[in-house]
Amino acid sequence: MTNWPWKIEDIIWMAGWIEAECYVGLMKTKTRWRKRPTKYATIECTNTDEKIIKWLKSTFGGVVAKRTRKKEWGDNVEKSKPAWRWRVTNRKAINILLAVRPYIKGSKADKIDEIIEYYRRKGWID
Repeated sequence: MTNWPWKIEDIIWMAGWIEAECYVGLMKTKTRWRKRPTKYATIECTNTDEKIIKWLKSTFGGVVAKRTRKKEWGDNVEKSKPAWRWRVTNRKAINILLAVRPYIKGSKADKIDEIIEYYRRKGWID
């Protein structure tokens, strides 16, 4: 096992959180000066509990954004609870995925393996 900068309890908790609440994937970005899109690893979680999202940022890094939405039912428009989105990309995302992968058993395991293999083929991780 690699020496991660996080406590094992945090890694195991994060594995469960990723499994239940987060998007994990390879995002594509296209720029004007590149002919082919670039892919980068992304972990993104959205929740109405600001405390959890801020804990993710303080523990694993990344960025946090507040989102508000409006519910529309006929003529009645009301704001829903604000949601907080935490996102981490590239190297930080890969390090988190490498750390949590042994604890992921469900549907996200194949996607995480795909992302890790993509970065291995590129020579960015061992």
